[in-house]
Amino acid sequence: MAKTITVDIDAEGEVNIEASGFKGGSCTKATADLVTALGGDPADFVAKPEYQECVRRGVAAKRQVKA
Repeated sequence: MAKTITVDIDAEGEVNIEASGFKGGSCTKATADLVTALGGDPADFVAKPEYQECVRRGVAAKRQVKA
């Protein structure tokens, strides 16, 4: 699976960052600088149920950043 980072910004300015294809904590490391640049806290994210399985399945966390 290819590694991808998707950034969605809604009409109210809420930013959602979703990382896919990463293993272990690499998903949070890959998005940390982007989250910080958008005014968010890299330690504040919403983990998808698959996050606990990311080492086996290569699925990462979804971040919600309010800028």
